[in-house]
Amino acid sequence: MLKKPIEMIYKKILKDISRYDSDSSMVNYKDSNGIETETTFRVPPSPDELEGLLLWLNKDKLPHA
Repeated sequence: MLKKPIEMIYKKILKDISRYDSDSSMVNYKDSNGIETETTFRVPPSPDELEGLLLWLNKDKLPHA
């Protein structure tokens, strides 16, 4: 079973994936510490690509990332 903070981070990632899943090639992401990261893709990213990016941006908080 996952610990509560990890579950919360992953739920935020899934919520952010649905928010950024559009035809836009730009993602402006703010993590739980308030750190902002702006990424521009050549083509709009798929939900799987967004999930990979957001997992990587939260890798210090997720033991399996």
